[in-house]
Amino acid sequence: MIYGIGIDIVKNERIKKIINKYDEKFIKKYFNDEEYMKTKNLVEKLAKLYSAKEAFFKSLGTGLRFNMSFKDISILNDSLGKPYIKITSTTKEYIENNIDIIENLNIQLSISDEKEFSISYVIIEKKDKS
Repeated sequence: MIYGIGIDIVKNERIKKIINKYDEKFIKKYFNDEEYMKTKNLVEKLAKLYSAKEAFFKSLGTGLRFNMSFKDISILNDSLGKPYIKITSTTKEYIENNIDIIENLNIQLSISDEKEFSISYVIIEKKDKS
């Protein structure tokens, strides 16, 4: 059963301007150490991560409420490069207390980008308990 769907698009130039203005403050506020790696395509990487986090909170149906934050989730990649979401802290507690235990959720994430934009799509499914 689909619990929620979220989509977000980010103009990469917007992220570039924020990085130029706030530098490490922006990065440390929104991204975790395990997902942040300096690369030659830093702007595009962070734009994709940012859009994925926005799409996740939209699919949850809460936005950033109940003391949840972008740092509660990490956007990581498996050994084949497929992106996935690791949930911790306040967001994990919210899901366990208000939706279901987190192990009963299947979270699908797709991320794409072009020169100017990054886009992410998240579907949260509740697994059948049978």
